[in-house]
Amino acid sequence: MTAPNLLLRPITGSLGDSLKGSFTRAVLSGLIGVLRFLCNHVPSLVAPASLRVEWEGLSSRTRAFLLLVKLSKQPHSTDVEAIRERTEAIVNLVVSKNTYSVSQLEANGVPTEIITAVVTGPTPPGAVVWLHGGGYMAGRAHHYRGVSADLSARLGGVPIVVPDYRLVPEADFLPESVGDCVKVFEWAATRYGASNLALIGDSAGGGMTVHVINALRRTPHYIPAGVVMLSPYLNLHPNYPSLETNKSLDVMLDATSISFVSSLVLKSPTPIPQPTYEEFPPALVLVGSHELLLDDSKKIAENIAKEGGEVELIIQKGMCHVYPVFFAWLDESEQAMHFIANWIRAKVGWKKQL
Repeated sequence: MTAPNLLLRPITGSLGDSLKGSFTRAVLSGLIGVLRFLCNHVPSLVAPASLRVEWEGLSSRTRAFLLLVKLSKQPHSTDVEAIRERTEAIVNLVVSKNTYSVSQLEANGVPTEIITAVVTGPTPPGAVVWLHGGGYMAGRAHHYRGVSADLSARLGGVPIVVPDYRLVPEADFLPESVGDCVKVFEWAATRYGASNLALIGDSAGGGMTVHVINALRRTPHYIPAGVVMLSPYLNLHPNYPSLETNKSLDVMLDATSISFVSSLVLKSPTPIPQPTYEEFPPALVLVGSHELLLDDSKKIAENIAKEGGEVELIIQKGMCHVYPVFFAWLDESEQAMHFIANWIRAKVGWKKQL
């Protein structure tokens, strides 16, 4: 095990992030306001009847946000760069009002960011390692500053460690993409202690957590205190019922793009074995009821439970893919992030509940 690289390079102020976040919030607030008006007064103009029925009971603000995501959807994409651009556009919806610092370093040779909210009072020991989403082929660590700052603030200033792992198709998935995440988690375990760590991932990052836990079993003293998965994308041979039943309801993903991304991962030179779930750490899985990937989350939770593991599955009515990260716009997302923070506190042993 190599010693942690402690040569942190702090980015002071993060003024650019703050200005970008404020501008993004202002623009999106205006768009959501217009769509909210249309949802309330001429709903037939902006959403089909089938979707309006499914959205019954949701606030007009929530419906307007989901509609905004749906209108920006680019279905049936099989172009790597287009998917990467689309991912970055979605990430721009994730904004935080928290003041935070960013440190960049190489953790066991892997480029990594550490995001820490500026808070008053004592900070609990430990950290959270966040594996970003993006279909294993998109997303960067810096895209996750907003959501990381929000979670850090909710946890009393705990640092959020985000590896900039290598992406397919350029990377070999198991030894490079997963391997990078394992290296960063081992770095964090050496620095903070594994019992003081939680592991979280969204979408492909959620699927990645399962592969990372499988790899970490070789060194049990590196197992985290708890794992959180937001809309995990794990099954690379998707053929489950929700791909059909939620086809017209998922405002973000489509089956063609999912199949394309899965095929790219499966083309990696190193074979990808089916993960196993024995001795899996306590897990929390959150997913929206309208997701194409709904059954992926259900199966992961079922597999953990079958092996005697502790798992909690939350299926939020009417919600979209990785809905908790949109806390700036949705009450359901704000409640989810609140729940996640308290769940992590309980599992890691940070006693104060928010």
